[in-house]
Amino acid sequence: ATLIYISLSKLIRMSVAALFPVSIVSANGTRWMWLHDGNMEYLDGRHLALVAFALLLLICIIFPYTAILLFSPWLQRFSHMKYLLWVNKLKPFLDNYQAPYKDQFRYWTGATFLFRFILCCISTYYSNDPDVILVAIIVLHVSIILVAGIAVYKNWMLSMLESFFHINMTIMATFLLYYRGSDEFGKSIV
Repeated sequence: ATLIYISLSKLIRMSVAALFPVSIVSANGTRWMWLHDGNMEYLDGRHLALVAFALLLLICIIFPYTAILLFSPWLQRFSHMKYLLWVNKLKPFLDNYQAPYKDQFRYWTGATFLFRFILCCISTYYSNDPDVILVAIIVLHVSIILVAGIAVYKNWMLSMLESFFHINMTIMATFLLYYRGSDEFGKSIV
């Protein structure tokens, strides 16, 4: 389960990065290029194959996996129905993710995947504007802190550890956003 969790994050980042274009305005007009390689036209030749593979990953692996983790508590509630019997076969796999959570928060792993997907889209699209990325990080981590503040884990130490992690990320992003505007920011890095 941990290996899939780590691998899925990388797959999300690669799939999202393949989908974003950038427009280049020149004397000849506007051309759409791939955001990460200005030499490759968007949806042309090799990039079309890359986009097709990225969409295949998103549609066949990333979205269903996230949706199953997010909605599994509700799917398991109705798994006695004929068209949801397949959920019972996934129960041992889902229990690996959901065991540390309280029963009412078993959707939390899927929610964190969804937060990660949103943050990945924002950071890829606004890659040239780090202020937007930092604000998105702050907003997402503050929202996670507010939800995690109600103790989603059975063990209170895990809840404290996750809250500490998100508070730490929020403080670091806030300081980074604050100090980016000052002249001393560049001097402190060098």
